[in-house]
Amino acid sequence: KNITHFNFLEDEVFSMKNSILTAEGILEKIISLTKRSIFNQKILIMGSGRVGKATAMLFSKLNLDFSLSSTSETNHGLNHIFCKKNYLNDDFLLFLNDFDIIINTIPAKILNSEQIKLIKNSCLFLEISSITTINECNFRYELCPALPLKFSSETAGEIMFESIKNRLNI
Repeated sequence: KNITHFNFLEDEVFSMKNSILTAEGILEKIISLTKRSIFNQKILIMGSGRVGKATAMLFSKLNLDFSLSSTSETNHGLNHIFCKKNYLNDDFLLFLNDFDIIINTIPAKILNSEQIKLIKNSCLFLEISSITTINECNFRYELCPALPLKFSSETAGEIMFESIKNRLNI
């Protein structure tokens, strides 16, 4: 049938632009799901891949109180561009109870059932990755798939179209 298939995630420019839209969606989720100002909350971003970095860039521009965690020494070093407090590997586990908001950008189960118990009951946990990583908890756990589609669909469509045109050399 001569059908051409594109995997948009193989387009690094599309992926980064989509990550920026995801970061905007994360900000909207925080504002709409919490009763306190974003400037009065302590935030942990788990993972410093594309979405983690885009979120950190946005949060640093807003001068929010946030930290990043990474399993990569290279990313851990780069994370200091965005914020003062960064964690390598599982160092953040000692401070889980300190955070008002935790944002997981890693598509893997990072926390075991004992570690989940360390998170305070008033915490908002945003699951940005495409899988459910927590099944039982005493805090608010929100799955947040496809944030660009939900909060900035027109722009998401524009970057998809741009990616297709680039792929087809139009």
